[in-house]
Amino acid sequence: MIDYRSRVYMHAMAAVAAAADLTASLSRSVVQRSRAGGEETFRESLPELRSKASSLRGKVEDFHSVLPPILSARFQSGHGYLMRHLYFIDYYLERDSPDSCMGDAVDIAQHDLPGVLESFDQWYESQAPFDTGLGSRIEPFIRGGQLNAAIREAWVIFKTRIVDLFELDEGLDGQELAVALFRQDGAASELLPNAEREGYLNLFKGLYALHRNPVAHNDIPPNPREIEAVLALVNSALVRLESVCDPSDPQD
Repeated sequence: MIDYRSRVYMHAMAAVAAAADLTASLSRSVVQRSRAGGEETFRESLPELRSKASSLRGKVEDFHSVLPPILSARFQSGHGYLMRHLYFIDYYLERDSPDSCMGDAVDIAQHDLPGVLESFDQWYESQAPFDTGLGSRIEPFIRGGQLNAAIREAWVIFKTRIVDLFELDEGLDGQELAVALFRQDGAASELLPNAEREGYLNLFKGLYALHRNPVAHNDIPPNPREIEAVLALVNSALVRLESVCDPSDPQD
């Protein structure tokens, strides 16, 4: 899901950039036309304006192609003003009237595309697999594309909640925390079947070594798929441990 969200945002930002570029070009052409003797220069700029309008439409279509079906259907049916604004840009440029469609390009960049992204974010949050406490803390980082920050925050949340839940030493962290929690006589030993406990012990030793420590101490380019997998595992373990400690407490 994180990898998917990154792709959606990448296409959205490309479309916003194309709309902003077209807006700037339209503005320049209008100024050129208003100057004495500027009509010829204005005429020479029209092919470039039409090319940029075509590029914008292509970027918007690329964005549309990666949206989830429920949003894609609304997009295709003309939901909102985005498609209408694209139509009027083409309409007025074909009639050599860029001043009449400059507002359409502005609206696409400032309102239409951000509005579609807002709808996407609402849909994405409804699909998010994280429990409420974890999800609310890491969501701002994921939304901002700060994936390494999201994984760092997830580990902090895991450590804090587990230490509080099992009343462990606050100084425990990393593999020491995993051992204190999942060893044969560890804090969770009486709550989990032996095979599950050993599985968690080995899993978290590996996760700390391979995915927590490198990100915590180094500037490493994030891999969205790996981060999504680690977040899912941390979330799953957190929900599982809290549920066995208090079976009456439902998890979101």
